[in-house]
Amino acid sequence: QHCNQAHDWKWKKEDSEHWKKVKAQTFFTGRFRRYFVVHAAEDHSIAVALGQEDKDNAAAIKREWSEARAKRKKELEIADEKVAKTDRTGWFNRTGWPEHLAQRNTKRLAHASRPPDRDERLLQQATKVVDLAIEKSVAGLSTLAVETRRWLRSAKREEIDVRPMARLQNPESQNRYAGYIRRFVCYCLRIAAANQVEGGNDEGRHEESDEAEDEDEDEDEDEDGDEDADEDEDEDEDDSDEESSAEEDDPLSDARKLFIWQGDQKKLAEEMWQSLALDDEEMQVEKMLELLSSFIFQTVGDRPFSSPLVHFLAVLGIDEEMNRLRTADNYSYMLAGVVYCVRALGVEGLLPSAQRDGQGETERKRFLRKRRDFLADGSYSPMSTMISLLAYSKSIALNTSNAGSVQWSLDHKILHLHGKPIVIERFQRMVRDVVKEAERVLWEELMWTGPEGRFAVPLGKIVDDVTFTKRGISFVSKSSNGLAGGLDWMIDRMQVSDEGRKMRKGGMWNARLIRRYIRKVNKFLELLLFCTHTTAGQPARGTEITTVRYRNGFLQDRNIFVIDGRVVVITRYHKSQSQFDKPKIIPRFLPWTVGQLMTVYLGYVQQFREHLMVQVQGKGWSDYVWADANGPWETDRLTSIITRETASRLGNRLTTLDYRHAAISIGRVFVGEQFGSGYREEVGEVEEAEVELEDALELHAGRGEKIGVQRYGVPSDIVKHLSIRSMETFRPLSEAWHRFFDLSSDEQDEERKRMQQSELVRWDNKKRAREDPGMLCIRSAPPKLVKGDGRGSAADQEVHKGVGTAEVETAMQRVLGRNEVSFRSKEQELAMEAILAGQTPLVVVLPTGGGKSLLFMVPACLEEPGVTIVIAPFRALVDDLVDRLKKRGIDCLEWKPGEVNPAAVVVVSADMIANWTFLNYASLLDRQGLLRRVVIDECHLTFTSSDYRPKPAQLKHLRVLKCPVLLLTATLPPMLENELSECMLVRCARYIRAVTVRKNIRYMVQWCGRGKLLETAMDICRRQVRKLVGQKGVVYCRSRAQCEKMAEELGCGHYHAGSMDKEERLQQWLEKGGFMVATSALGVRSSRTSGRGSGFDHLGGGWGDAAEDLQRADD
Repeated sequence: QHCNQAHDWKWKKEDSEHWKKVKAQTFFTGRFRRYFVVHAAEDHSIAVALGQEDKDNAAAIKREWSEARAKRKKELEIADEKVAKTDRTGWFNRTGWPEHLAQRNTKRLAHASRPPDRDERLLQQATKVVDLAIEKSVAGLSTLAVETRRWLRSAKREEIDVRPMARLQNPESQNRYAGYIRRFVCYCLRIAAANQVEGGNDEGRHEESDEAEDEDEDEDEDEDGDEDADEDEDEDEDDSDEESSAEEDDPLSDARKLFIWQGDQKKLAEEMWQSLALDDEEMQVEKMLELLSSFIFQTVGDRPFSSPLVHFLAVLGIDEEMNRLRTADNYSYMLAGVVYCVRALGVEGLLPSAQRDGQGETERKRFLRKRRDFLADGSYSPMSTMISLLAYSKSIALNTSNAGSVQWSLDHKILHLHGKPIVIERFQRMVRDVVKEAERVLWEELMWTGPEGRFAVPLGKIVDDVTFTKRGISFVSKSSNGLAGGLDWMIDRMQVSDEGRKMRKGGMWNARLIRRYIRKVNKFLELLLFCTHTTAGQPARGTEITTVRYRNGFLQDRNIFVIDGRVVVITRYHKSQSQFDKPKIIPRFLPWTVGQLMTVYLGYVQQFREHLMVQVQGKGWSDYVWADANGPWETDRLTSIITRETASRLGNRLTTLDYRHAAISIGRVFVGEQFGSGYREEVGEVEEAEVELEDALELHAGRGEKIGVQRYGVPSDIVKHLSIRSMETFRPLSEAWHRFFDLSSDEQDEERKRMQQSELVRWDNKKRAREDPGMLCIRSAPPKLVKGDGRGSAADQEVHKGVGTAEVETAMQRVLGRNEVSFRSKEQELAMEAILAGQTPLVVVLPTGGGKSLLFMVPACLEEPGVTIVIAPFRALVDDLVDRLKKRGIDCLEWKPGEVNPAAVVVVSADMIANWTFLNYASLLDRQGLLRRVVIDECHLTFTSSDYRPKPAQLKHLRVLKCPVLLLTATLPPMLENELSECMLVRCARYIRAVTVRKNIRYMVQWCGRGKLLETAMDICRRQVRKLVGQKGVVYCRSRAQCEKMAEELGCGHYHAGSMDKEERLQQWLEKGGFMVATSALGVRSSRTSGRGSGFDHLGGGWGDAAEDLQRADD
C-alpha cells in the first residue's frame, strides 16, 4: 500500500522494474500472519533454435525409433524359440508350453479362443449349447449312484475317492468353469469354419511330415544337382515370402497348425457348426456332447500335444493382457475348472442322464473301464495330462507364500499390497466413513427421521435364546424385545413424512416410488454388508457372509444373534458343511454402532421392505439379510461393493481377495501380536482335548496356521456346540479390531466415548471464544458451495468470475496450436460464454467440424480448470479425444475402473457410465469441489441408439451430480428436442443452435427390392470406384459381418471395432485412397479423412447419423 500510494507504483505483468514474483509460505493462522520466501531451483534449460535441416533430421530419428518400437511390439507377440536356463522353472518344464508354442503368435492364439463377438451369431449359439450341455451333465450327477460319483471324482485308476462328485455350491463357480469349455468350443469351431473356407487344407502336422518325406526322397538329387538348386534358390525364397505373407494375413494360421484333428473330430466339428444354424437345441446339445466326448476319450501316448484339448490348455495358459505364460499359482484354478467340466461331460457321455432308468450292471462296468482308460491318472489320455498338471500346480500354489505381495513401511503406517500403497490412517477412516454414511441413509432416507429423532435399541435388554430352532424365529420376533411392532412404527412414520406419504395415495401404492424406495434399501444393505465384513474381525469368505440369515430357515439355523448386549454374526465354512455335515463356525462380534444398524434395520426397515415387496411385486419373503428375487447375494456383489468403496475412499481399488490380504496383514501387525499368542491354547474343540491347537487370529480370518488363507476355525454345530469358551476366545479378537478402527464394542464404550467428545467440544468452544472470530480455518478440501440460480453452481461462478477475453484467447492458442485464433461461428462464441458462465443445462448444436471439442478443451486450459468429464459414445472417439488432448499438452486421462486420480479432462466411454464405480468416482470429485462440468458428446445417441445400445440411455443418471451439464451434437433436429429433454432430464435447457446443412454434400436415396440391398449397394460402389481417382470413399454398414462381406466383394479394406488390424488398414486407406467399408466406428475417426463418402443402409440412429458421418468425411 505504501508503494502504491506514496510512489504510485502500479503492477504490470510486463513491468519487472519494481516487482518480482516469489513463492511464499506461511505456517500461521489468524489476522497477523508472517510469510517466508521459498527459494525454488531455477530453470537453467536453454532454448535452442533448430534449423529446418536439424528439424528434419530429428523428425527422421523419431520416426525410425517409432517404427523400431512398432516392429518390436510385433515381435513380442511371437513366443521365444529358445528359453534361457535361468528362465526355466519346473512348471514350464512340466507343461512343455515353451517348446510347443515356440515361434508362434501367442496373441493370435489367445485371440482365437476369445468368447464370441457380437456379430458371431453361430458361436453365440454354440456357447449357449455348451452351457446347456454342462448343466445337463451336472444336473445328472444327482441321479447317479454315490459309488459311481466317488469313482468319477477319483484321480487314481484303481482306488475310489472318499467323497462323491457333486454340483458346485456356487452357481457363479460353475459358470466360470463352463467359461473355459466355451472358449475351447469357440476355438475349435473357428478353426473348423476356417478349414471349410480354405477347402480343408489344414493338416499342419501331416503336411510337415509329407514335406519331410519329399526332402528325404530328393536328397540324392540335390547332391547331384547343386547348380539347379542354386538357380531355384531365388524362386524358393519368393515362395517362402509369399507363404509367410499368407500366414500373416491368416490370424488362425498358427492355431490350425497346432490343432491336430484326430479320428472323427473334424467331421463332428463341421456337423456341429452346420447344426448351429438350425432351430433344434436338443439336437445341438447331443451333437455338442458327442463332439466334446471325442476330445475327452482319446489316447495321446507319448505325444500329449497331439490332443487338441491338451493343446488348448497351452492356449489357456497364455495371459493375453500380460503377454506371457501363466505361472502355476495363476493357472491351477483354471485347470481345476476344466477338470471338473471334463469329468461331468465324460460321465454324461458314458451314462446319459436321460437313459438312467435303463442303465444296469453292463453300463456300469463299461463306465468303470472307460474311466480307467480315459479319466484317470496314468491312462495316457488328455485327462491324465490334466490331472498330473493339476496336482503339480496345486502343490506349487499351496507352497507359494503371499508374503511377497505385502510390504510395510518402516514406521508401519503404510502397507504396500502388490505395490499399491494403503495408508493405515486412511484405511481406518474409510471404514468409519462408511459406517457414518450407512447411519445417514438408514435414518434419513429409509426412516425419514432427522438427528433429533434417532434412538438406540437397548441391546443389553434383548433376550435371544439360541436353542430355538423353529422356522421363522429370531430375536426380532420375540414380543418382549419390543421389535415386533417395527412395521407399525414404520407405517405411522410414513404417514407423517412428506416423502413417505407420496408412496400411497387414494388407497393405492405408487409402484414407481416403491421401486425407488427399494433401491435406497439396497443401497443401505450394500453399506451394511461392507460394515459387517470389515468391522466384525478378519473378513470371512464371500459366500459365507452374503448367505447370513437373520431368522431360522427350512434347513439351516440363523446366523445373527444378540448375546450379552452385542450383535454376533456366526459364519459357516460352507465346504465342510456340504461335504461332512459338520460345519466349522466362527463367531464375529459387531461394534456397537454397526450392531445398532443391523438391529434397527431388522426390527423396522426390513419388515417394511418385505411388506412393500409382497404387496406391490408379489414376492419378497426371504430369511437372508442380503437377498433379492434370485436368492442370496453372490460374492460378485460383495466384490463390487468393496471395489467401489475402496476406490473412492481409500484411493486404491481392492477386490475381495485384495481386501482379505490387506486385512490379514493389518490384523497380524495391529491385533495378532497382542492376542494371537495369548489365545492360542483356547481355540480347540472343547470336547476334543487332543485336537491340534491353532492361532485364534488365523481361525478368525478363516485360516489355519498351516495353510494360511485356506482353512477355517473351530469345528462346532452352530446351535448345539456354541460354547462360552469359544465365544470368549473370539470376543477379545473382535474388540481389538474395533479399537483399531476407533469404534466402540458395546454401549458402555460408546457412552465413555461420547463423554470424552463432549468434554473436547466444551474445551474447544472456550478456546474459540478467546480467539478472533475472523480467524480462517484450514480445510482439507475446498468447501462445497450451494447451487446457484440455475445458471450454474456457485462454485463454477466463483471460479470463472474473472475469466477474461485474453485468458480465453491464450487457451484457444494452446488448443489450436497457432497464434491467430478466432471462433468459427457466432454460435460457438455464445456457447463458450455460456459454458464459462456456468449455465446449465446447455445444449449446443454445431455442424460437424464446427468446433464442438473446443468448447471443453478451452476451459481445461484455464488457470483453474478443475475437472471436466467428457463422455464419448464410441471406443474410437475415446481414443481420438485422448490422443488429441495429449498432443495439445492438456492434462487428460481415460477413466477405467479403479482410476481415482483427477485430470483437467477425464474422457470416459458411454458404456462405462452404468458402472457404479464411475458414478462413485464422479461423485467423489463433486464432493471435493473439483468437478466443473460434465460434457456428453453426440448426445443424440442417448435416445436414437437405445434400441441396440441401451447403456447411453443411462447417461441421465449423471444429473445427480451438482455441476453444469453440457450436451453436444451435430444431429438434433428441432422436433427431437423434446425427446432429448425427456431422455436426459434437461427440460429447462438452453439451446444454442447453428445451421448444420452442408451445401457441398448431396444425398441420394436409392430404392431397392426386398433382399437386394447388398446387390444394389454393390452396383453403386462399382459405378463410383471409377471416379475415385486419388480420392477416398466410405461405405457404411450396420454390422461387422456385413462390413467384412462387402469389403471382400469390393476387394478393399474394412474397419470395425472388433478388427485386430483396423488401424493399419485405416492408415493404408488414408495413404492410398479408394473404398473403405466400415461400421459407425469409423465415423468418429473420419475427421482425419478427406474425400467423398457413400452410404447405404441406415445406421442404428437413422439417416441423421448417416448424414453426420458423411459430413465428417467432407471435412
